[in-house]
Amino acid sequence: MYAATKAPTLGGSFATAAFNVGAAIGPAIGALVIGAGLGYRSPLWVSALLVALALAAAAVAQGVRRRATANDGNESAAAAPTG
Repeated sequence: MYAATKAPTLGGSFATAAFNVGAAIGPAIGALVIGAGLGYRSPLWVSALLVALALAAAAVAQGVRRRATANDGNESAAAAPTG
């Protein structure tokens, strides 16, 4: 939402869509691992894996955002006349 300041409705719709996809994929994968005979506790491990993947994706996105912000600052400083 904060990244889509010029299109908050679009940002909100993507956030809702991502939430709905996660709400559908989690139980589907849980059912697959139970059906594969891995036991009734296997969805707990699947959920832990999905949380770890989400945290890794968030960390990568934050790093990309910081790098882009740092590059924007360097470009504006390089474009400014030095006197």
